[in-house]
Amino acid sequence: MWKIMKKINYLLKSLIIWSINKYKVIVSPFTKRSCKYYPTCSNYAILAIDKHGIIKGSIKAIWRIIRCNPFSKRRSRFVRIRLRSYK
Repeated sequence: MWKIMKKINYLLKSLIIWSINKYKVIVSPFTKRSCKYYPTCSNYAILAIDKHGIIKGSIKAIWRIIRCNPFSKRRSRFVRIRLRSYK
């Protein structure tokens, strides 16, 4: 059962990342380059989905896109990685 769920999760994650990459190749060249953030929102979405999974990564990516407006400050934000300390 868990193997099937892992495969479905992997396929959905791959499909979402593939669609973001297709957006970057097809739509992005025709839009004005005015991204305030580094990494760009699409790169951040790929990193967040890959690191945190489909649901939490998508929420982080959507929250980043919502904050991308003319009144926000320029920022460099990467996906946070928590380091585990082993005792």
